[in-house]
Amino acid sequence: MLFVTYISMIGLSILCYILTIQPLIHAEYSGIIYSFYTQLFLILLSFISQIRCVFTNPGSLNTESHHDLLLSLISENCFSKCMQCSALRPYRTHHCHICNHCILSMDHHCPWVNNCIGHFTAKHFILFLFYALLASILMMVHIALRGLLITNVDKDSLDTFYCTMVGLVTVLYIVFIAFMLRDQWMNIVNNTNAIDEMQGHKFEKVRYM
Repeated sequence: MLFVTYISMIGLSILCYILTIQPLIHAEYSGIIYSFYTQLFLILLSFISQIRCVFTNPGSLNTESHHDLLLSLISENCFSKCMQCSALRPYRTHHCHICNHCILSMDHHCPWVNNCIGHFTAKHFILFLFYALLASILMMVHIALRGLLITNVDKDSLDTFYCTMVGLVTVLYIVFIAFMLRDQWMNIVNNTNAIDEMQGHKFEKVRYM
């Protein structure tokens, strides 16, 4: 899933350049190239955030990483023993059946990053979604500008068909990523996660000053 995501995004970016950026440059809208560079930069930031999410320990209780933090959480809060891996786990820790570890503040196991979204990976995951959403929106803007600024293109041309298809795929990206980002943001606002929501656990909401 990691490489499929970026192969598709890079492929869409190449099509976006061929179908929208080049025609706009030829139509003397040369400044659009800087917007395209911004799009590529956002994709790079998204890739970096995703890689960090892949290789960061999400909060596993079965490793020595962050051992002092885990001990302090166990000593300061109620804890239980996991029935699957026998780890002592503090409140709001859940067992991942894919990783076979107990994960601190686990939200879900994400196939996009092949890792759990937990205490130490939630930030990188949200940044990954945020940068990917901005890149997708900018790609959609490029497609829209091409349709608005270049009006002498035959409506029945194959080029227009390709632009429409790329636009539809980009819209699907935007909708899917936006819903995921909204869920993660609401988890922050409501001080919860997906598993706690399913189990009906309620916690005091975070108050922003």
